Amino acid sequence: MAPITEFISIELDPSIDPEDPMSPGSMIWKQAISELASQPGCLGLQWARRVESPEWLVIKIDWNTWEDYAAPDGHKHFEELMAPLYTNKPLISDAASYEPFTASEVLSAAPTIEILTLLTPSSWSSEQTAALELAGVKVSTSTLSRPDGVKAVTHAWLMSEVDHPDSPTGKAKALRFLLAWPSLQVHHEVMATDEFKKNMGPIKAKCLPPVYGRGMFHAEFSTANSLSYLKR
Repeated sequence: MAPITEFISIELDPSIDPEDPMSPGSMIWKQAISELASQPGCLGLQWARRVESPEWLVIKIDWNTWEDYAAPDGHKHFEELMAPLYTNKPLISDAASYEPFTASEVLSAAPTIEILTLLTPSSWSSEQTAALELAGVKVSTSTLSRPDGVKAVTHAWLMSEVDHPDSPTGKAKALRFLLAWPSLQVHHEVMATDEFKKNMGPIKAKCLPPVYGRGMFHAEFSTANSLSYLKR
């Protein structure tokens, strides 16, 4: 069974760099990340900064089961420990079981990872969401066969709906894509093509605008920034 993958996004206080050994936040960060990784069911975690906005820290955690992910104590303690390091904006957490590949398989396929979240009104029918998913898969996998194209793609509907002021219900469904690119430049070159604009434009037109912390960004994960506890 594929693991449950959680992504946590945190907008850090720009005056504190927890990854700098000389920073006052370094010990807090080490304690917080170790606390999270030691929770029952945690299979391992990685972290990176957003390329476009380095003040954003992104943590990817693999959980053995939904119950392990949903256990409140570990997350609560992690947030309490991290509180001095980030702004008064809320920490963002979401989870899903990705297909056809796990998130870890995609993150290890190429250096630059695109994380794209498409938001739709929660009132959409199953037919509408299925059509959007099919269109998104078609566009995201269109360059897989090219030598300079995307190297791996996976996707999932996030488990929880997202608050959204522009949705008639106040809630949005979230479709997440993870794409492994050889480099940021390669992805930008693909996005600049007429073919991509023609295919992606109608998809974006149907979706709600991004909300705080969600949308499209890139991150460069590495094994150096990881912890593997492999608890089962």
